[in-house]
Amino acid sequence: MAREDFRFLHPLRVRWVEVDAQGIVFNGHYLTYFDIAATEYFREIGIPYPSRLEEIGADLFVVHSAIDYHARPVSTTS
Repeated sequence: MAREDFRFLHPLRVRWVEVDAQGIVFNGHYLTYFDIAATEYFREIGIPYPSRLEEIGADLFVVHSAIDYHARPVSTTS
């Protein structure tokens, strides 16, 4: 998918503490990024989160999350 396929984009600066020794975001931070995305989306569409949801007696809950790991084939030749 291309960036143009999305209605909302929020730039996120990855901090040094969030990457592993290979310089890749450690998977334990993914759900934090999802939470930031949801909060910023509500802000973008004009719904102050969470105050507006509290005013109307609503809330959002994560009821399930899953991360599937895929291995990259490792070369056996040097």
